Amino acid sequence: TEGASIFDRSFKRNWRRSGDEGLPRGAYHYFIPTISGEKQAEYFIKHVKLKTGDLPPVLDIEETRGVPSRVLISNLKVWLSMVEEHYGVKPIIYSGANFYRQYLSGEFEDYPLWIAHYETDSPRIGRPWQF
Repeated sequence: TEGASIFDRSFKRNWRRSGDEGLPRGAYHYFIPTISGEKQAEYFIKHVKLKTGDLPPVLDIEETRGVPSRVLISNLKVWLSMVEEHYGVKPIIYSGANFYRQYLSGEFEDYPLWIAHYETDSPRIGRPWQF
């Protein structure tokens, strides 16, 4: 999902078929900073039904769209909290190395982190990372 209104039209079919075949599957949400974390979490939860064995939900955050850092952080925390409470598993945060360092570092240390850093084997972000 993306924001509070964009949904991949092939998702439901692909999700069902991958589950039928026993393939590992996961879903991510592209976060739009100008939309509340609550609305975005509700939208994701409405469209993604996780089952035992599915990968944890992923929150993809790559831009601020001019939203102040404190507002962005607050909205991200709302999304993460609502999604974690609903599914009973900590979501993974996906972001670029530079964006993480500049806007997220020190705020989400208890969440698994997936860093997009294409030209290196070891992103310099100052904390453990995985996936």
